[in-house]
Amino acid sequence: VNGIIDFAKDKVKIGCSQPVVFGGFNTTVSWRDLSLFVAFNYSIGNDIYNCAAYNQNGYVTSKCAPSPQWIENMWTKPGDIALYPTPDYNRSVNKNSLADFWIEDGSFVRLQSLKLSYSLPSGLAKMLKMRELVISLYGNNLLTWTNYSGFDPEFGGSTLAEGIDNGKYPRRREFGFNINFGF
Repeated sequence: VNGIIDFAKDKVKIGCSQPVVFGGFNTTVSWRDLSLFVAFNYSIGNDIYNCAAYNQNGYVTSKCAPSPQWIENMWTKPGDIALYPTPDYNRSVNKNSLADFWIEDGSFVRLQSLKLSYSLPSGLAKMLKMRELVISLYGNNLLTWTNYSGFDPEFGGSTLAEGIDNGKYPRRREFGFNINFGF
């Protein structure tokens, strides 16, 4: 504001990895011999430093090329109208890795679990010398609604680097089939 750079007075909070609200809810709906279990979890109001995008698009590594969209829309010379900052060729001069450009909203809603079960009628189960027989189809981590551009807004970070997404492998999606026998 006053034109003088003063690190103590010019510090600005540019994000917080802690969500404002988080939680989950689930329900089971049954009709005759069918039941459907649905579970959601959510996190709203947290920020993520997308270090994976910085590493890919900032020419930080030779292990991967920047995305084509980045290359076509990055700043290269004065007068350019660009969406993205210039690459980080020299970290001692260009310090865009600490820019708020890489901070994104980490809010999400996830369909965490879905399970459809069918219980054989008790008369049929008794004929098979069982108390019950339940057949189920299930899925975990099925859908995630988010504006976060990384792989997964619920990445597994460390407590010392909370809110920093280094591009870890996203949570796996699972599908399965169960048969439960009750004797």
